[in-house]
Amino acid sequence: MNPALWGLISAASWGSADFVARISGQALGPARSLFGMIGSGILFLVIWAVATDLPLGLPTEGLHWLLINGAATMASMLLLYAGLFRGPIAVAAPLVGTYPVFVVLGGLVLGIVPTGAQWIAMAAVMAGVWMVATTGHPQTLAERPRGGVGLTVAYSLVSAISFAVAIFAAREAVPIYGDVQSVLFTRIVSFVCLLGVMTFNREAPLLPRRWWTAVTVQGGLDTLGMFTMFVGSVGGGAPLAAVGSAPVAVFTVILARIFLAERVPLKQWLGIVIVVAGVGALAYLGWQ
Repeated sequence: MNPALWGLISAASWGSADFVARISGQALGPARSLFGMIGSGILFLVIWAVATDLPLGLPTEGLHWLLINGAATMASMLLLYAGLFRGPIAVAAPLVGTYPVFVVLGGLVLGIVPTGAQWIAMAAVMAGVWMVATTGHPQTLAERPRGGVGLTVAYSLVSAISFAVAIFAAREAVPIYGDVQSVLFTRIVSFVCLLGVMTFNREAPLLPRRWWTAVTVQGGLDTLGMFTMFVGSVGGGAPLAAVGSAPVAVFTVILARIFLAERVPLKQWLGIVIVVAGVGALAYLGWQ
């Protein structure tokens, strides 16, 4: 399948997971919400590996890629949650959503150069994502958190850069370990890293039982998103898959409109149309 389509599936999965997180996350806090999500994702992956009799060997030749991927993914997600919870959302969401820019820049360093038409399509996707992410949120720049927005900006940019690092590490790990195995191993690394952070902050890794279902659904959706991103990132597809996965906010907005009856302004709908057109163009053009 074309990397942009894998990325689009990833966006749908992550956007749905973020929608669930909007319901449960405020009650649990960033670390505990992430703890439940990663833990349930690992459980799904272990069941899948056992049911399909997947080989789970751990050759040392690519072990450093798993460690980098797991640590970078955990850092990116924790900073994403912290930035969104701290706010303003209108600052955090679009800045975190710039991670494809860093992936494309990394691809250029590695000699993965898009065509002129692909540059135009990628620019359209990012412009549409920016329109969706910065429109319709109740928070504005005037509603600054204590201490200003500087810390939110820092959280969001480091989150975006960390995720770009994770994507390139996955690009190297998948050919060595396999798709599902790479997701499982890196999730375990992320889980251990998160436990270390929570221990350092003296935060108990405990979840109220009433939130188990929510974080389990969240974990399953997030794991599917990570799996499809890994598949699409192999070889020269990392930049295209990253841009294809950028419309996460689009799916979150649509789900909120359907299930929570949230109003979607005209500018947001226009951004959604631009994103769909841009991703469709990328899928048609492919990656040379």
